[in-house]
Amino acid sequence: MRRSDNQLQSAVERPTGVAMDLKVARQQQRRERTPSKAYHVVPLAQDADNPSEDEEDASRCSFSAAMDEDEDATARARARAQARGDDVDRSSTSSGEDRPRRSSRRRGPRVSLASSRIQRDKLMRTMENLILQEAELSSAYERFEYSRHKCELEHDEITARLEQYQGLLQHAQRRERELQASGVLTDAIRSQEDHERWQQTKIMVQSTLPELLARLEEKIEDNGTKIRHIQERMERIRAQRLELREEIAEREDEIAVALAACPR
Repeated sequence: MRRSDNQLQSAVERPTGVAMDLKVARQQQRRERTPSKAYHVVPLAQDADNPSEDEEDASRCSFSAAMDEDEDATARARARAQARGDDVDRSSTSSGEDRPRRSSRRRGPRVSLASSRIQRDKLMRTMENLILQEAELSSAYERFEYSRHKCELEHDEITARLEQYQGLLQHAQRRERELQASGVLTDAIRSQEDHERWQQTKIMVQSTLPELLARLEEKIEDNGTKIRHIQERMERIRAQRLELREEIAEREDEIAVALAACPR
């Protein structure tokens, strides 16, 4: 009875082992059918159908070599990129260092040229203002000079007339004294026309002509003062114009030097 039980148990166990072998074989076939990737999967347990240890070592070595090559390539690429970046930085820094020097070299003569031109233009405007002032003073000088000359002529004419009237008045007074000395009445001898002339001459000599002479003298003196003031101002303006001409000549020389120094 015991033997029959053992045989029955072995008969039952045999189909089960065959089924397991078939299952493992099918799994292996599925693994072989699936496309292989860039890396190899290391099996956890070795079966009869699994690859050998030598093949696994070879695959591992090839995988590590490929990884090393990739790392070397990436390192070389990084080194090249870094070297290019250093060259760019050096070129940029060198160009940045050279640019201020070049710009400063070019900038110096140009700045001096611009400043000299600005100063020259300011001096020219000042010169124009002085010329206008001198022209105005010259016209005023001519007016006052003409007025003074006219007043002097009038003064001379009035002085001559005053002397003439004074002579007539003295002659009339002397004649009147002579007639009074001879005992002849002047009122009876003197006509109406002579009486009016006498009165006019007396008024002219005593009040009118002296007043005109005083006014003319004041006007002549006033014109003379104004003319002297104008002459002084004109002298100052001429001195300023001479100084400005010298400064303008200096600026022109500076402009010429700056133009020669500027690069074309």
